[in-house]
Order: sequence, then C-alpha cells, then structure tokens
Amino acid sequence: MSRYDDLRVHFAKSPAERMGLLTREMAEPVGEIRRLAAELRAICPAAPDLFGGRFAELIDILGISVHKLDDVAAQAPTLLARMNGDLRDDDVHLFRHDLLTPIGTVRGVAKMLARADVSGSPGMPPDFAARAQALIGALSELKDVLDALTDVRGRESEP
Repeated sequence: MSRYDDLRVHFAKSPAERMGLLTREMAEPVGEIRRLAAELRAICPAAPDLFGGRFAELIDILGISVHKLDDVAAQAPTLLARMNGDLRDDDVHLFRHDLLTPIGTVRGVAKMLARADVSGSPGMPPDFAARAQALIGALSELKDVLDALTDVRGRESEP
C-alpha cells in the first residue's frame, strides 16, 4: 500500500485534523528534500561546465525553491494556530496551492540534473544521478502526503 493510500482514509476528517496530520507527515520528506538538495548544491564547484556553464544557476534555483518549500511547510502550524482550529477546506486548498509551486520547480530541476551526462566531468561523484533521482523520490513522497490529505479529487484505483 502506498503512502497515499495509507493517508487518504484521513481525508474525511476535519480540515484542522488533516492540517495537523499533514504537518507531521510532511516533516520527513521535507527534511529529506532539504538534505538531498544540500548534497547536490555542495557538488556545484566541481561542475562548472555542465549545462553550458549554467549548472550554478540551476543549483541556485534549486536552493531558492527548497528554501521556499521549507518556508511554506513551516507555515502549517501557524495557520492552524491562527485559525484556532477553525480551518476551512479553502484554507487547506490555499496551503496546498502554495506548496505546489516550489515542489514543481524543485522537481523540474531535479529531473534535469538526473538526466545530466556527468561521465566526462572531473570531480563529479559517480552517484550524482542517483542523488538527483533520490530527490525526485522524496518529492513524490511529499506529493503523495499532500494529495492524500488536501486534494478533493481522489486518485483512480489501480486495477
């Protein structure tokens, strides 16, 4: 059973209960995203020629987007407290929307990095693509958590 399936049963709970669960369930994947992005950023000086010399810019975009993701995720407890537990589905939807932008940007950069041919780049770790792929996996896990607890539309069951 997927993380989505495990959490989707909680969608019937109140928006405040779902936001509390979402806050707890997001912590692990957001931490993993932060860690993996930091590892990829640390590689930056070793790869000046990748992407036509634009590798550093991609890594900057990755860093900015992960920071934004962190900022938005950190707002969940504040949102709950500010609303005194009287959260509406619209509030949860807005929170979801605010998270989707940095998630999409980080995912796009991670996919580009995962496809990069770094075999001829000196100083690049042999597991560079695997690290980028792990970042994509952590993003998928975060998206599963977010979808299960905030998306009104349920996913189709796989036969």
